[in-house]
Amino acid sequence: MPQVTTPRTGEVPPSARSATGITPKLIAELFSTMTGLYGAKWTKEHGLADRTGAWLNTLKDLDPKLLALGINRCQREKDWPPSAPEFLRLCHPKPEEIGLPPMAKAWLEANDGAGSPSHHPWSHRAVYLAGRETGWHELRSALTAQEQRDAKVRFANAYQALIIKA
Repeated sequence: MPQVTTPRTGEVPPSARSATGITPKLIAELFSTMTGLYGAKWTKEHGLADRTGAWLNTLKDLDPKLLALGINRCQREKDWPPSAPEFLRLCHPKPEEIGLPPMAKAWLEANDGAGSPSHHPWSHRAVYLAGRETGWHELRSALTAQEQRDAKVRFANAYQALIIKA
């Protein structure tokens, strides 16, 4: 992962290093960084500033420390500027990036361990906690395709919340 050192090239500035939330100043710095990365592509798509507040509204609950992850992923993965919701997704770490099993593997493990969660050898506590949040009974008793989808969505949301907190 490339290391960046200034706001114009992608580093979260010192003012953004606390977990107090995204501010208008941080959005302005993000726009400056993205303009540096994408040039006219960015300004044509988003302008020089977040005049509508859409970016601030979308990112308002994001931990500022995660901005650098999103910017670095843009540098590596995106030829075209992302939308605000897409950038938000890029800011969230993938489970395997922080030592957790991938979502699909965690889902299978939660289902396998749902019958006896206190005796299952969990690969990581986060898998257990997401399974518990989903509900062991719900995991064991989801029979229809819709019940399984609903349980999987609840598990994925709980697992992602734990990943973001990590």
